[in-house]
Amino acid sequence: MKTENIKTVSFCVSIPNREGTKVARSFYIPLPVREDESGETIVTPEGHELIERVKVAEILADLCVETRRILLGVDLAQGYVSADIRKQLERVLADIQYAQTKRCYTLDRKE
Repeated sequence: MKTENIKTVSFCVSIPNREGTKVARSFYIPLPVREDESGETIVTPEGHELIERVKVAEILADLCVETRRILLGVDLAQGYVSADIRKQLERVLADIQYAQTKRCYTLDRKE
């Protein structure tokens, strides 16, 4: 039985804008690939999963930032927010900041 030779390559992930008409940003992640018998590079099933996880995480991060802007806009428009809502907003903002500092896209990342 032939063993697969898995290697890691740098792969560009593109995140679409809100409308899905343009690329909002792109960046590189380490992606596991293998070569088939003809020498063609094939993305492993784990690699496909990693690409999807990264895209979902980035899109969700964008939504969190947009939600933050909306909540802050409501706060500014009304001039005040109840203590409970302010506490929830602060918790959400702390979660967003934590998530943004912990972005690390590797196969051994536990979610």
